[in-house]
Amino acid sequence: MQVRLSGLELKRPRIFGSCWLACELWQQLSLDEFWRQRLPEGRETVSWEKVLRLLVVNRLLDPGSEFRVHRQWYLNSAMDELMGTGFEVAEKDRLYRCLDRVLEHKQELFVYLKQKWADLFAADFEVLLYDLTSTYFEGEIEQNPLEALDGGRDRTRTCDLLRVKQAL
Repeated sequence: MQVRLSGLELKRPRIFGSCWLACELWQQLSLDEFWRQRLPEGRETVSWEKVLRLLVVNRLLDPGSEFRVHRQWYLNSAMDELMGTGFEVAEKDRLYRCLDRVLEHKQELFVYLKQKWADLFAADFEVLLYDLTSTYFEGEIEQNPLEALDGGRDRTRTCDLLRVKQAL
């Protein structure tokens, strides 16, 4: 088969490889099963597990707000193809409501992930410490007089809270 390269067009390029890998990690850790048991399907058109997967993949690859996922990131990613969903998975209100549903399972998730860590890496420990905190601004922060900002571990413009408190 011959292909005329001059006739090829690139339409709607999107992030795929990293999204695919993050979804594979989600499945390898059996987080799909973990959350399906705790977030049962209702009358919604898209399962809460898929909404949560979208949020987690976004936090892993390109951390930002739920509103940013809704208005920009989802459209620039291949998550619709990878999850077999339409834009309803990224509706702003669904993203926020999903976080409310997850909160009650926080302790179960910690226990589950601690056991996964131990199983995967043959780790023997009594205490597992981790840090998931980030504080960052979105928008026109250059005009903010409290702009005590630097690059953070998640590549966002993070706020050094100590410097902000001192500025107040």
